[in-house]
Amino acid sequence: MPVKNWYYIFFLILVLSCKNESLRDKTLPVITVISPVENQHYLVGDTILIKGTITDVNELEETGVHITSTFNNNEFLHLHYGLLHSNTWNFEVKHKVTHTNTTDYRIEIEGIDDQQNVSRKNVLVKIN
Repeated sequence: MPVKNWYYIFFLILVLSCKNESLRDKTLPVITVISPVENQHYLVGDTILIKGTITDVNELEETGVHITSTFNNNEFLHLHYGLLHSNTWNFEVKHKVTHTNTTDYRIEIEGIDDQQNVSRKNVLVKIN
């Protein structure tokens, strides 16, 4: 085989093996929170219902729900769900309020798709 043909074969292999970054999915997952609403008030002993949906144009790889005190950054809830193999995740998480100091809770919902695009949505609620 002539040397010229080897150059064409090498070039073809090089082109086919390169990832085309312009074809990569850059669309972030969409997070819809139904409950709770921003600045909703809770008392000690109440149960916070965290409910909503995360969707993606392709596939969700990981999702999470976190609850953190804005007063001292103590984390009260840290849940992660991985390898979902679906483009939709409907979530419903219940958390009983045991924190006795007046504070705000930051509820963070997180969605990561199969291309590592990350979306986060925060909802602040009041604890009295």
